[in-house]
Amino acid sequence: MKSKIRKKDESQESLVAAQGVGIDVSTQSAMATEHLQFLQTAGLDLGVGTEAWSVRGTNNQINYSTHGIYRYFGKFPAPIASKLVSDYTDVGEVVVDPACGSGTTGVEALLLNRDALLYDVNPLSTLISRVKTTPMSEEQLLGSLKEASNRFRRSRRTEIELPEIDLHHWFLPETIRQLSRIRHSIERQEDARFKEYLLLSFASIVRRVSRATTQQGRLFLDVSTAVEDVWPFFERAATRAAERIGALPKMRAVKVECRSVLDSNSEIRPVGPLVIYHPPYFNAYKYTSVNSLEMAWLSHSRKDTRKNEIREFFKVGKPENAEVYVEDVVRSLQVIRQYLQKDGVAAMMIGDTRLKGEYVRVTAPIISKVSSYFGLEKVILRIPRYTEASWASSQRRKSGDLGITMFDFIVLFKAV
Repeated sequence: MKSKIRKKDESQESLVAAQGVGIDVSTQSAMATEHLQFLQTAGLDLGVGTEAWSVRGTNNQINYSTHGIYRYFGKFPAPIASKLVSDYTDVGEVVVDPACGSGTTGVEALLLNRDALLYDVNPLSTLISRVKTTPMSEEQLLGSLKEASNRFRRSRRTEIELPEIDLHHWFLPETIRQLSRIRHSIERQEDARFKEYLLLSFASIVRRVSRATTQQGRLFLDVSTAVEDVWPFFERAATRAAERIGALPKMRAVKVECRSVLDSNSEIRPVGPLVIYHPPYFNAYKYTSVNSLEMAWLSHSRKDTRKNEIREFFKVGKPENAEVYVEDVVRSLQVIRQYLQKDGVAAMMIGDTRLKGEYVRVTAPIISKVSSYFGLEKVILRIPRYTEASWASSQRRKSGDLGITMFDFIVLFKAV
């Protein structure tokens, strides 16, 4: 039996629709032949409900509310989270995201008058998610920025020791000095909430002022992007963030904790009707590597974080490693099942890959291996458009035909 689509909260949905974004849905009978053939190639023509979804809206339009205060490569699309929360939960219910990334699910839960539990193994992700979902006074936030500015002007600190990255490879000497002074000024902020807001604003400019390219998730040198006078970038980012955080609705709660999606323990209880899950993709890229500069400047160990992540084998390019990846995702889904109430839905966005020109399935094997505790509700082909397609193209690796596919999937499981 199909899961019941919940009654929509039209007043809250209008907040999203007003941004000019949404999801264009095609049923199976209306899908293009090439899209149906792609599902066959992926082994996902499984006789269940099948749709194609495409996000409507430009990047600027999609970055409404606090979504745009930190550029997070490969983040979960806000309109998809909005549709899932609207369709499968009622006002006041709890949504769980066990690999929350940049907190997209939490922001949409707030905007749609739901509570949320967010977890991630990466402390940078939990920082981003917490700040983006914690309503605070714009006036007070700007007051903390002014205090940090005063401390920055008085600071004589010139450089800082950071593990795991070569500072002088990625930053100009004056950039290092200014970033060190800004971080030192933030560390002296006593209020933890305002300190995290300033730290997130700081992290949001690290890549922009570095010698790394800003156009791709993976790190490549691009010296032309380097900036020496850092403070104006930080001040603009913090001012913009304060305005958006100050406008967050205050009627619901989002709880954020650092926890691996592979970590099963006796504390996990069924809490809600919906889990949204966006694991790393096999052979795409490592989130800790993409965010290595930011993690280093916040004194987070990339090596320690990697130990508890899903193994995705970026750059390795061996088909047999797909089995290890599938094993990890299956383990994570066993954990996810524990969060769901009876008849609850787990929505997983995931992608297959190509290795040396050969299509490698990971989604279909995962579905097969979790069939004892999840029924298959629906398979959705996500069709990128606008700059999503450009971003996906930028992540392709030409050497040896290693890389991700242009389409990915949203698999809806029903708890059994």
